[in-house]
Amino acid sequence: MEQFLLQGQISGGRFMEQDAKAIALAYQKAFELKDLDKCASYLHTKGQYRGPLSSFEDKDAFVKEMSKFMHITKSARTKKIFVDDTDVCLIWDYETTLPSVPVTPIAQWFKIDNGKIREMHLHFNAVPFVAAVQKGEMAEALKSKK
Repeated sequence: MEQFLLQGQISGGRFMEQDAKAIALAYQKAFELKDLDKCASYLHTKGQYRGPLSSFEDKDAFVKEMSKFMHITKSARTKKIFVDDTDVCLIWDYETTLPSVPVTPIAQWFKIDNGKIREMHLHFNAVPFVAAVQKGEMAEALKSKK
């Protein structure tokens, strides 16, 4: 089975840049592969998980909501990554199964703390997703989840 995360080097009790990058990319890969448990394993129990539609401080509540977006994922194509110490920013294209929302560009900022994602901020245009919910498109897509 593919390893999502390579063992990191710890320097002075602090994860180095490549470790923060590896954690963010491993989380992203798990999201694309729809591995909810693996995604959850990279998150702090209590953190700050924010996006344009909702915000969470509890990992379990965030994971429950994330599972809906994971279900409609076709692909998550990383375009660019920026790393500064334990801050990682991914620029990526989120391709969905929703006909009205085929591809959404996303900027996602991670703050890594002791090998876990402590903070995550997603930045994207939420208007098409709100419209998809209002038209019933999201509910229809999630029916196949059950």
